[in-house]
Amino acid sequence: MADHTPKKYPSLRFFITVTIMIIVGFVLLLSVGFYYIKTSSILRKTSRDSIVRELNQVNDTIQDQVETIDSVIPLFMSNEVIQNALENPDAGTNHPFSVERQMSYIYNSSALSEKNFTDSIYIYNNHNIIYHAYTSGILENVEDTSDFLQSTIDASDPHLMCYTSPLHEQNMYFARNLYSSNSGNRIGMIVININARKWIEYCSKTIDSSWFIMLFNREFSLSTDSDFSGEDLQTLYSSLNTKKGSVLFKEQSHRGRVIVASKHHVSEIVDLPDEERAAFLDDVNHVAKALHEAFHPDKINYGAYGDDGHHLHFHLCPKYRNGFEWKTVFAMNPDRVYLDASQYRELAQAIIQHL
Repeated sequence: MADHTPKKYPSLRFFITVTIMIIVGFVLLLSVGFYYIKTSSILRKTSRDSIVRELNQVNDTIQDQVETIDSVIPLFMSNEVIQNALENPDAGTNHPFSVERQMSYIYNSSALSEKNFTDSIYIYNNHNIIYHAYTSGILENVEDTSDFLQSTIDASDPHLMCYTSPLHEQNMYFARNLYSSNSGNRIGMIVININARKWIEYCSKTIDSSWFIMLFNREFSLSTDSDFSGEDLQTLYSSLNTKKGSVLFKEQSHRGRVIVASKHHVSEIVDLPDEERAAFLDDVNHVAKALHEAFHPDKINYGAYGDDGHHLHFHLCPKYRNGFEWKTVFAMNPDRVYLDASQYRELAQAIIQHL
């Protein structure tokens, strides 16, 4: 006989329970997603603010130390013995020891001596008489160094200048021309010889160990990263920094990420005159084209953050479909991918050939 037992269907309570479970699961999933997005956003902002704060501290420290060096110079000029040696060369040449003793005394009484990164001090008058005082135990060839300094330093520049010498790659020379308080004419110059490695380590002691800083001008290059030789730095500087004001970002989770900085020291793009603003945006455009041609990214993200920053710059961050941080805001420093000097140089050259 056929079994006519009626089929049992899930009860209403079962459907309600399952529905509630689905809703609760969906709400929990949304909560987790929202928490992840919110936390990720907070962490990125915290990281970005921390980096900006560190860089501003380094920038302020460098500026303070340069001002400290410059502020010592008037102390030498206010000394009667030194001033007399410059204003009246014939009298000064009879007492070089007296002049140099005063130089040592002034240095040891200044704030500069506390920093422990000064190697020596030179003072020259217009008759090429040299007064030299050691401020550390590091010896140097005074005659050869003086020949270089006197042939290199611009005697017409009234501002503080900075040079390096091929004779002493580990040193920086801060120089300033000296003028008579009576006639206003140039009466000589003073040069403060700084140990570059000690100085840059002092200036960067607050920065995170995963970062390094590079200082450039036309005369010298200096880095806190010992993996970069002077030649590597000059190559990077002459290639990228002179090409549309761009420089590679050290962290390379996004291959080809660069910074394009304004050539003018302004905080906001609205602070630039119309012509300079157009030139800056043209630089950004040129670098973006070069990144597209060199690396073929699916998208380039542009970031101009720096709430506490003082210099206008754009981050150009190439993005690759389904790659790292695709469809999300790029982190200021993911702290994932770092290269060696040869790899940075290769990356730079790939960009340069398309600029």
